[in-house]
Amino acid sequence: MFESPYVKIDEHGIDLIKDYRVKEHIDYSEIKFIAIRKGHGVSSWVLSLCISLLLTGIGLVWGVKSAIISDLHVITSRHGKGGVLFHLIAPWMLFLGGSFWIYLSLSRCAVIIIKTQNASYRIPLKDFEKSGNLSDIADFLSERTMLINDYRINEK
Repeated sequence: MFESPYVKIDEHGIDLIKDYRVKEHIDYSEIKFIAIRKGHGVSSWVLSLCISLLLTGIGLVWGVKSAIISDLHVITSRHGKGGVLFHLIAPWMLFLGGSFWIYLSLSRCAVIIIKTQNASYRIPLKDFEKSGNLSDIADFLSERTMLINDYRINEK
């Protein structure tokens, strides 16, 4: 049995997990084919990349403008701490958060694509890739259903 936060693969079938509960069970007889490929870990990575680029740009422009026009005398005033937090720290936190989101959008990992009669599922296999169980999963699934392995398991 192979288990991650997103999927559980055993001899009975494949369980899709969401919020630590089994969302859907797929029996091996329902599966047309399974493909293991290298793909993006985020399902809608283009939208995620666009939003993260926008947030990073806004954070950068806002941070540079705030640093240029900041007045150090305001910091010592009664309401200065809130202004420092809002004008000097928040834009750079937005910039760093957007930059990390860009990294997550562009990162690639092993992905399993399950095609059934009615639906198609795409699940990241980051945990199995890190633990080195990807070749075991490929062998296990190839015995039970048609497997298309486009991912080079030994390649790092």
